[in-house]
Amino acid sequence: MKLFACKEADLDCDFEVRDETMEGVVRKAMEHIATVHPDVKVRILDVLPPEKIDAIMQGWVKDS
Repeated sequence: MKLFACKEADLDCDFEVRDETMEGVVRKAMEHIATVHPDVKVRILDVLPPEKIDAIMQGWVKDS
């Protein structure tokens, strides 16, 4: 099981999501970030190449 928590990304937010796969947890985390943290989306997700975003997400997603 994989876990993403906004706190791991230094966001002042209690959101957490779990999924069986990295792809699933990243998809759900990205949906949350785009909706609730549009400033992060604009500053990071909209400007970095996909491989860099994948590397960042790998650091934020933990095994649970």
